[in-house]
Amino acid sequence: MATSNASSQLWDDPDTIIRTSDGMSIRVHMKLLAMASPVFNDMFGIPQPTKEGDQLPVVDLAEDSKTLEVLIDAIYPDRYPSTPVELSTLNKVAAAAQKYVMRSVQAFVAHCLRTTSYADSPLRVYAIACRCGLDDVAVQCARSSLLEPWPDTLPPEFEDLSANSYHKLLSFRRRCEAVFDSQLDSESCESYEEFAYLSSRLPKCSKCPQSSYGPLTGPPALIAPSWFVAHLHLAKQEFLQRVDGSAVMSPELVNKTIRELRKGEAYVRCDCDTVGPMKLLEFSHLSARILDRLLRKVPFEVDEIRGDSDSMID
Repeated sequence: MATSNASSQLWDDPDTIIRTSDGMSIRVHMKLLAMASPVFNDMFGIPQPTKEGDQLPVVDLAEDSKTLEVLIDAIYPDRYPSTPVELSTLNKVAAAAQKYVMRSVQAFVAHCLRTTSYADSPLRVYAIACRCGLDDVAVQCARSSLLEPWPDTLPPEFEDLSANSYHKLLSFRRRCEAVFDSQLDSESCESYEEFAYLSSRLPKCSKCPQSSYGPLTGPPALIAPSWFVAHLHLAKQEFLQRVDGSAVMSPELVNKTIRELRKGEAYVRCDCDTVGPMKLLEFSHLSARILDRLLRKVPFEVDEIRGDSDSMID
């Protein structure tokens, strides 16, 4: 059986053995654990069995060795973890800290989530932040998650996410996605006139077929050259994958619009051929500013994500 000594030169003579679910024995100090957790304090009030050949009491816990090593290191003053903790382990540490009511470990988890870069995993961090009641981290992660497509398979941390927190996240994303069409809604969007002005700067061409784009209800619908309307449809597809203004301003998107335009059977070479790409790129940059401004105004109901657990120390 593997053995780990959680004490150091400042903490000699461990007096208790913690045995993990995967068979590791960790030697610890009963008094320090009792001070860190009222659950351990009550547990140590009950006589613990000893193993043959070892005079120290043994406490069997349900957590694995990775989880308990981080948890125990977090309460020893001279062993505070200095390297980033992998998110799957940190999630288990957060669960154990709540289970054993270890405020110092809860503060450690909060510190990790606020100071360690988990930029490539905003949804995973969101779930852990909701478990921990860290509103500021949850809101930041909800906004960061907009920059990537909604996954086909949710991360494992969502298994512990409450239905309320999941609904709030999904509702927030849907409201942000709706921003694209809201800029065309003359009845509900303050940016409609600005958007209409931008579209009016596109080249006027009598040779290009015209199409409409706009809200299903509430006039007026936008009437513009078909190639521009095609661009709006392509831009919306990109925007729904990356809910950010930058999604609609890439040169690749403009080039895709032009390629689609020139593939059409009704394509007629005209002035749009020369000035269209430049004007379209200019329009896309200005439209991106409108979208980013509208996105910043979409609220996230932070007061309603606190049902997952008691808040940790801020």
